[in-house]
Amino acid sequence: MAYVVNPRESRPFSFLHPAMGGAQTHPTVTAFLQLDTEQIIIRYCKEHKEVQPEALWKLLTYQPKHFRWAGADLFPGVTAAGRREMVVLEVNSCPSGQKYMPHGTGMDSGYHKLMGETFRDTVSSRCDPSLRNRPLAVVLDKNNLENSGYAAALADITKEPVYVVESYLSQPREQNIRWTDGVMEVRDVEDQWHTVRAAFRYVTQKPWTRIPVGATKTVVFNPIACCLSGGRNKLLAAMAYEDFNQQQGGTGLRIRIPRTFMRVTKAQIPTVVQALHGKAVIKVPYSNFMAYVVYPSQARPFSFLHPVLQGSRLHTTVAEFLQLDKEQVVSRYCATHKDISPDSVREVLSYQPEHFRWAGADLFPCITATGQREMVVLEVNSCPCGQKYMPHGTGMDSGYHKLMGETFRDVIGGKCDETLRDASLALVHDDSVFENGGYKLALADLTQEPVFVVESRIDQPPEEQTMRWTDGVMEVRDGEGQWHAIRAAFRYVTQKPWTRIPLTTKTVLLNPISCCLAGARNKLMAARAYEEFNKHQERSGLCIRTPRTFIGVTKEQLPAVVKTVGGKAVIKNPFSNSGHGIYTVTSQKELDDVMAQDLGYERFVVQSLIGHENWSTSRWHHAGTVPDKDGHRYIFDVRLMVHATPSGFRPTCSFSRRADRPLPDQVDDTAPSWSYLGTNLSLDDSLTAWQADADRQSDVDKLLTVDWEDFDKQGLGLDELVDGFVQTVMATTAIDKMCRSLTRQDGSFDLEKFHKLADDKKILSEIQECVQN
Repeated sequence: MAYVVNPRESRPFSFLHPAMGGAQTHPTVTAFLQLDTEQIIIRYCKEHKEVQPEALWKLLTYQPKHFRWAGADLFPGVTAAGRREMVVLEVNSCPSGQKYMPHGTGMDSGYHKLMGETFRDTVSSRCDPSLRNRPLAVVLDKNNLENSGYAAALADITKEPVYVVESYLSQPREQNIRWTDGVMEVRDVEDQWHTVRAAFRYVTQKPWTRIPVGATKTVVFNPIACCLSGGRNKLLAAMAYEDFNQQQGGTGLRIRIPRTFMRVTKAQIPTVVQALHGKAVIKVPYSNFMAYVVYPSQARPFSFLHPVLQGSRLHTTVAEFLQLDKEQVVSRYCATHKDISPDSVREVLSYQPEHFRWAGADLFPCITATGQREMVVLEVNSCPCGQKYMPHGTGMDSGYHKLMGETFRDVIGGKCDETLRDASLALVHDDSVFENGGYKLALADLTQEPVFVVESRIDQPPEEQTMRWTDGVMEVRDGEGQWHAIRAAFRYVTQKPWTRIPLTTKTVLLNPISCCLAGARNKLMAARAYEEFNKHQERSGLCIRTPRTFIGVTKEQLPAVVKTVGGKAVIKNPFSNSGHGIYTVTSQKELDDVMAQDLGYERFVVQSLIGHENWSTSRWHHAGTVPDKDGHRYIFDVRLMVHATPSGFRPTCSFSRRADRPLPDQVDDTAPSWSYLGTNLSLDDSLTAWQADADRQSDVDKLLTVDWEDFDKQGLGLDELVDGFVQTVMATTAIDKMCRSLTRQDGSFDLEKFHKLADDKKILSEIQECVQN
């Protein structure tokens, strides 16, 4: 779905890659960027005396009709005579780069220059008169960080709202974007379509498959014709360079490129390579997909924080919590839970999981009828995000390094198949490129090994797949088409991972897919796991707190179960995540809306609703944020990530997310209840949009971090963090024990037992499809 970026009079503007934190532009580069046209001509002709100044002037003042924004990749070469010359490798029509160059925090960044000096001019001069009053859009399929910068800059410069919409190669047609008589339309979060007068295009992967090639009424910057003419077509680019050089004749200007052979068939490649003395570069004219390698570094600037956290500092309460050792946690917890024995808490915190070694729980800070504050578990995830939202240092002490060093490295050492000892390491992902950027570098630096990084998206076309499985061994394909066996992989595959990763593997995975099915991506099995855990802990007094829960509910039974919990409930798709497939119901209309949908699976989870004390249907009501200046409180959840170490579980990181609207004293039937009950940051609820670059579009206005400013808004203290940590560890342990019960003695997954417990044909068919493939 498209979401909207609104203009602001004053916006902290720093859309830089984390590695650029505190960086300054070199004076030479600054001087270069400030040269005017005359100065460039003088400087260039001084070094290239054969070039006619008039010809260079004509070149630099050329007004392009179509291709108005480009990025060239160049090699600094040296001729046989010792002359230094820049040589063109290729030119791109949607180039990245803004995030890698230091810029100010105001309106003078490269983002603003492109939007203000080029895109705005394109819009005003080429807009179809019939679309003058229509909105603007940014359309993308990757590079979320830079496109967030472009969207914010465009909104601020034009003083207009800007729609931001994802358009991926493997999405169904008209998923988020459609074309009607040459006019682009985008679909918003309320399923409404909006006509767009002009769009900034950052669609890189075969954009001609979903954006018209010919003339469009909606102005597209750059149009697709630029891609086919050379901006995404190396063959036509070579032809264009050749034509340009012929036309320049005796001006002295020419595009420098390596010796190039075009239209070479696969059968002709050996002969052509031989003609180049056996050393050559072979290029597929259009984009390709592959695994790439990250190499270790002894000293690397390390700061993988979301741009909104630039300059933030960790709150002292959170810093104190993260530094507590096991005995301090036990002591603090038992001081506020006097009915619990220290030995019971110590045993829970010392548990050594067999499968589920890294988890993130979403918790509600709640208040009981007697006024006691308690943290309540909503769900637990097996590939949790969060590192990018918590301030950390620039060295080896970040949460990224803790997880890689204290957990993943231990997994590699203890569980690696002997036949794979010399094979490589990998990171496989379908989401959160930003955080995985931190994980891959931390892993390479800690192990001092190269790490393959491979993307595995749901519904990825066969020609783009860069991962395969052979007898339980993961193999990844590199840029040269070679396959490499992997001994261990850090898995950040979130969308139905069981459709492309086997349940039983020789390659060690953190976390294995069995964890997802046992509860970490399966809310139905998680509820069973919590129930079993609480039964075993009955004597100790320890208990995983969850809202009243009904599991295995069919779609036809939903109305009756919602009525049972007082007419206000939360309906959950068992296999969804990040707020998708979660429905808050506070009225008959909202229940009718749910019943009218295709919910995807056969069995669901229904829970009592935690809301305002006046209308909550749970045994708890939400504590809410500290009231703001208008007296408004907001529902929020706490994401608490944990990882297993040889001495037990440790907290990794934490952040929070609030609802969009304040919590009303009475149920507000004029607005969707999700607006004041839903806390997830993700703005797109379509499954197939969770792909590719996908540091998914996030509503950071709802983000509550653990820095000095935001943490105080949450009204949390050290005791709530400790309570939340213990709840998270118990929930993670419960799922690991469920996973153990679903694992046979030979290490294989007991699919028959799982089927009996889950009782859903759809999930079984998804798993079997992966097994067959």
